Amino acid sequence: MLADPDCRLLTLVGPGGIGKTRLALEAAAQSNAFRDGVYFVALQALSTPDQIVSAIASVLNFQVYPAGDPKQQLFSFLRTRRLLLLLDNFEHLLAGTDLVSDLLSIAPAMQIVITSREHLDLSSEIVFQVAGLPVPDADSAKIVLENGAVKLFLQRARRVHHAVSIATTDHNVIARICRLVGGMPLAILLSAGWASMLSLQEIEAEIEHGLEFLNSDM
Repeated sequence: MLADPDCRLLTLVGPGGIGKTRLALEAAAQSNAFRDGVYFVALQALSTPDQIVSAIASVLNFQVYPAGDPKQQLFSFLRTRRLLLLLDNFEHLLAGTDLVSDLLSIAPAMQIVITSREHLDLSSEIVFQVAGLPVPDADSAKIVLENGAVKLFLQRARRVHHAVSIATTDHNVIARICRLVGGMPLAILLSAGWASMLSLQEIEAEIEHGLEFLNSDM
């Protein structure tokens, strides 16, 4: 999608923890179509849409002069730029969608990727629904061990408890855990984080009882 210059606005939509930010960064890292660079703008800490302009300017290392309108100064700077702008965590700033539309109009060579729990409802927007990682649909040890969700679980589990058991019977338990959380990467990481305190069977049982088990202060 990013390789298509007609894809001006791409919104990655999905719940928190599904991997929207990681996917956007990975896609951007593999693209070499933007002669003026790729810029990541974290929006999570912003409280109002009025702060978006200054956040973008800061990431671009663009100096805004007090005497003029910051938005118009930014527009002038971006007008001829061929760059990719990643706006991360937009869902609480949906009142600022007009700014996104204006950016697309003022800078015809620029493309924007947004991550959000909700789409922006703009006519130029292409929405990509981010789903969980594929999970194994069979309990064959070979199929389970080659699955990305299972590999992620084991990677995290071994970090918190290097001696975590991966006996043949455990492969099926890990596969069921990944299915229970719908392949959501954050949920897989949080589940595996319990490996130092609980057995895999106990982790599975807790998740079956309720996903509140996965709450974390991290």
